[in-house]
Order: sequence, then C-alpha cells, then structure tokens
Amino acid sequence: MRFSEFQSFPREAKNLIIYYTISSPLLITWTVFPIYLFMLRFNVENVGILYTVSSFFAALATAVIGRLLDKRITARNAIILLECFGMVSNFVFSKAETASDIILGETIERAGLTFSVAFQVYEKDAYPEDIREKVYAYHMALPHIATIISYLIIGILLTYVFTSIVAYRFL
Repeated sequence: MRFSEFQSFPREAKNLIIYYTISSPLLITWTVFPIYLFMLRFNVENVGILYTVSSFFAALATAVIGRLLDKRITARNAIILLECFGMVSNFVFSKAETASDIILGETIERAGLTFSVAFQVYEKDAYPEDIREKVYAYHMALPHIATIISYLIIGILLTYVFTSIVAYRFL
C-alpha cells in the first residue's frame, strides 16, 4: 500500500474510502450500547425485550423504506439518508432515560440501516472495474486500521478516564 497508488484512484473512490475510514471508528457505539443500557439500570431481560420490540417496529419501517428505494432514491441519497437516520438515533440515545426512548432510537437506527444496500451500488459505480481489486484492498485495510486504533483509544478512555454515563452519551 502506497500513498501514490491511493492518489491515482478516481476521486469518487478516494472519497468513499475516506468516508469509510472516518466513519468506522463510530461503529464502536454498537459494541458499547449494551453497556450503556446496563449503566441506565436495564437488566438482560429488559434489554432483550427492547431489542425485540424495536426489531418489530424496524421491520415495519423497512417495508416502507424498501418501496422508496425501489422507486425514487439514488444510491448517493440513500447513503445520506442512512447518515441522517444514524444522527437522529444517536441524538435520541444521548437523551434516553426510558425504555420507550431506547425503542424509538433503535427503531430509527435499524430503519436507517435499510439504506445500507446503497453502498454496494455506489461502490460499483465509484470503483473502476480495471483497478477494483486494488481499490478494495484500501477499502478494507484503511477502515480496519482506523477501527483498531480508535477502539483501543476509546476503550481506554471509557474504562479509565471517563467512566460516567455522560461519556457514553457523548459517544
């Protein structure tokens, strides 16, 4: 992997790889979310019920969103919508105190994940076929490197420095 090789990729390919690299550290929220729920005094049974109920509502939302994807939404706009749904759900989670808050946030997040199918379409358009194998090497490596480094740092910070629930809400 060389910087000059990365620079030779088309702009859309570089932008998508950079997007994946910047956004991948934020995926730690999926890992620490159950810990956050336990800090809110939910027990294992309640967390299971919350995930089940939110999955049901998300399935209903997925049916509606799936129809939109079939008819009117481009891949680029679907990715933007996915990020918007994620932003709204993270805001709901940061203010969450009750089970209904968690269900609302989970439903919004999972409904937004329906738009993730757009990534494959966008990648096919952004990564030229003749160099796709090289581009995918960067596509896989750079986000994983960012994830390894950031998870380590965030884990240390949440474990030893910022141990209150407020830190989880900022995450």
